[in-house]
Amino acid sequence: MAPVWGSYLAYLLLALLSSSLWWEAWLISNQEPDNIDFEAQRNAEHSARYSLILTPDGRILDFKGEITFGLTRRLKKVLSENPEIETLLLSSAGGLIYEARGAAKLIAEFGLNTEARGLCASACTLLFAAGNRRQIGMDGSLGFHSYQLRHFGGLPQINIEKEQKRDEKYLISRGVSEDFVKKVFETSAEKLWFPSADQLTKAGVTTN
Repeated sequence: MAPVWGSYLAYLLLALLSSSLWWEAWLISNQEPDNIDFEAQRNAEHSARYSLILTPDGRILDFKGEITFGLTRRLKKVLSENPEIETLLLSSAGGLIYEARGAAKLIAEFGLNTEARGLCASACTLLFAAGNRRQIGMDGSLGFHSYQLRHFGGLPQINIEKEQKRDEKYLISRGVSEDFVKKVFETSAEKLWFPSADQLTKAGVTTN
């Protein structure tokens, strides 16, 4: 009889397990869906790619990371809420040109000084050039290159040459010499040109 009772016990345990799994599945299928704010979730994902940290005295804002979607909006909010900010520290390998232009416009509007504390390259140099007083920190450097689309096959609605011409004019309007700007956009998009401190000063990129 032992094998028979053993079979009955195994069948009973299997039935209990099946009932438990069915009940759990029913509960899950009947739960109310979470009220997900997809825009907020997307903004949070982009915000995680950079940081904006205000120093305790409220006079310096430290930006590190990627220039990505939402940066202009967030920077505007921080600057509006903290009018005592005087200097923006920069440490970024670059990112989206359109966001960089928006952030650069805010930097100029709020009359901020800019300082490269780490590598400030590619689109980050537009932010740097927007500063009222522009300096290179002890471990800072500026890296320049021409533009390139990162999408296979390109985007027909975007004219790279036209975009570069726009930023050439912008850099010149910020006091950067035409010869320097020409050198920037002659540099391959796959490389970075790191001008010396003397070159940066003579070209008007950095200020005294």
